[in-house]
Amino acid sequence: MREVGSEPVCFYCPDSSQKKTCLKEITGALQQIKRLGLQSSERQRFNTDQSIWNCVKDSSQDIYYFLLTANSYPERHAYALLAKVEEALHNLEDLSDDALVKDKFDSNASELY
Repeated sequence: MREVGSEPVCFYCPDSSQKKTCLKEITGALQQIKRLGLQSSERQRFNTDQSIWNCVKDSSQDIYYFLLTANSYPERHAYALLAKVEEALHNLEDLSDDALVKDKFDSNASELY
């Protein structure tokens, strides 16, 4: 996820019928992470009612990467997957272009997950 203001620029929800729920959850997760003051390259894992959010803040940009997992999903796998997403976005020449980031993310998200 990448955000402008308090809204994500891009996110991937494999179940298209759940996009509104995903957007609400991820917006709430972003606000919680901001309150915690996550530093660059720092990881944070926190619980919601039925699942766990895994988050890392990019070391070179003001980008937060989130992954929502089941409680039983191994943390090491979650952060390995987030590292793949971060790597894919770092291959872009201009991370400041939100439209380009969204397009690249949307076209590759299902492959990454």
